[in-house]
Amino acid sequence: MKSLIVICLSLLVMLQPMIRLGILADFQMNKAFIAKNLCEKKAIKKNTCQGKCHLKKQLAKASESEKKANATEKSNPEKQIQEQIATVQFVPFEANLKISHTSQYNLILPESIPDVTFHPPANLI
Repeated sequence: MKSLIVICLSLLVMLQPMIRLGILADFQMNKAFIAKNLCEKKAIKKNTCQGKCHLKKQLAKASESEKKANATEKSNPEKQIQEQIATVQFVPFEANLKISHTSQYNLILPESIPDVTFHPPANLI
């Protein structure tokens, strides 16, 4: 299930730059409808626009929304850092703080090593 979600999100991220391509494909498929109904210059008899004005508007909207998305992505980390810095509380160090050291590594500390020197077996000498 997680892999399906990861694949879907990856596809969405990769398809985001292809918005303009989608707009152009939609324009090509619906060119007659756009020229007849959505074109600003449809009232002119010998219109050379053929719906390109509508296409320009759609592309402008897409680029504008892309710029807004990029601007919010860039400003978010800075705002988050500023908010985190504002919420940091400094605790004064107490000089009389007693810390007890208990760990599993007491065996390797010098104070736990026995005071006996190693002597090899007599057979090996």
